[in-house]
Amino acid sequence: MAPSLINWGEGEARAWGERTHVARHDLDGLDIFARKGIARIIDAMPRSAVHAYTMGDDPCDGATWRRGDVADLTGLQLLDIVDQGRLWLNIVGAGHHVPELGAIVDELYGEVSSTVGDAWSTLKATLLVSSPSAQVFYHADNQPNALWHIRGEKKVFVYPRREPYVSVRQLDSIAAGYADEQLPYDPAWDASAEVIDLKPGEVAWWPQNSPHRVVNAPGEPSVSLSVEHRTTASTRTERRQRADFHLRRTFGLTPPPGKWLDPVTLVAGSALAKVAPKQRARNERAVSFVVDPEAEGGVKSLA
Repeated sequence: MAPSLINWGEGEARAWGERTHVARHDLDGLDIFARKGIARIIDAMPRSAVHAYTMGDDPCDGATWRRGDVADLTGLQLLDIVDQGRLWLNIVGAGHHVPELGAIVDELYGEVSSTVGDAWSTLKATLLVSSPSAQVFYHADNQPNALWHIRGEKKVFVYPRREPYVSVRQLDSIAAGYADEQLPYDPAWDASAEVIDLKPGEVAWWPQNSPHRVVNAPGEPSVSLSVEHRTTASTRTERRQRADFHLRRTFGLTPPPGKWLDPVTLVAGSALAKVAPKQRARNERAVSFVVDPEAEGGVKSLA
């Protein structure tokens, strides 16, 4: 019998999905997450699933978040550039494309399910490999996820799920695909944030839709596994948000904040959401650079 990847108790079970929390895990001891293992994962992925980004230093300037092309660079070449540059690699669907990793994710979430009593309709694993001091700007994810940290250190700021940090309309627009997950940010809000200093062998999670941002520590690249875990409850929340968006957009109806619509209106809103053209606002960033080992920071801007 394989050793457990987690050893959680009642505290983790009570906190899962309900509040911001940090727990322990043993993923960082697996060979697949050593440098050569990560390089092999990258090499096994279709190029279209290895998303490269770069960004500026100012946490208020989300416009500096730029999409790049990794071209035909190998996994080891990309890791070398990440070490010295300012890159953030999202290796999307890694659990699907790499069976060994997919089996680990399934085993891990089987253990989580046994502990917290939750069940998943889908799991989506994205391997995150990023440079020292790189950051992800203030945003809110549509579905709940957990950040399983493996290498380096990073600081995670988690903000309340209410105005002024995020509005109901913003969350509805994100769920409907009409708005990017990135949100306006005010540094003064840090006073209300829960701050997590995430270290290897730790996993952090927070309630669905909670705004957050991430800043890597200097000195060492960062590796994390982000797993989106869709549940019946989280899907119901998403459908309600999409219904609210389309009812507001089509008929001007505004449901009370935090309240469910009556069943008839909710069905009508859900029907509108199904027939409305699906937007992809959050995925529309054009490629503006090529990852290049000869360029400063590994970023060669396109004309």
